[in-house]
Amino acid sequence: MIYFDKQHNAYGDEVSIIGKEIIYSCNNALWQDFNDNDGKYIWVNDEIVPNPDWDEIQRRREAERVANLTCTKRVFVLMLEQLGHDYFEQIQPLIDANRQAKLEWELCVELQRKNPLLDIVASEIGVTSEQLDNLFKAANGEITQEEFLND
Repeated sequence: MIYFDKQHNAYGDEVSIIGKEIIYSCNNALWQDFNDNDGKYIWVNDEIVPNPDWDEIQRRREAERVANLTCTKRVFVLMLEQLGHDYFEQIQPLIDANRQAKLEWELCVELQRKNPLLDIVASEIGVTSEQLDNLFKAANGEITQEEFLND
């Protein structure tokens, strides 16, 4: 194991750094790159240790990333049709029944996953939030059509 002191000096495989030879030293910029490391490791009691919150941090980052995915209305409708949901009989009447939903649908060019309208429409026709996430992932080439349909 390598230990770092607060001056960014690394010491080899010894718990005590007193009287030990420095095996590595870095400048502030390099230290910042190492220390930030995307949150996977944190500095605790003069030691770098795995971040116990790392899995949660990753989950939140992925949720935010997926929420920002977009697709066209055309792709959205065609993919819902592939799941067996008829646009004209199921989806269009839901949109037409709500003025705000109709305005958003008629005036948008692209749909963004985090639009709450999509979750409302999806829940009304029996599509889960996970299926919506996967629809947007498939629309953006992150998963295959087959993976999307076998969801």
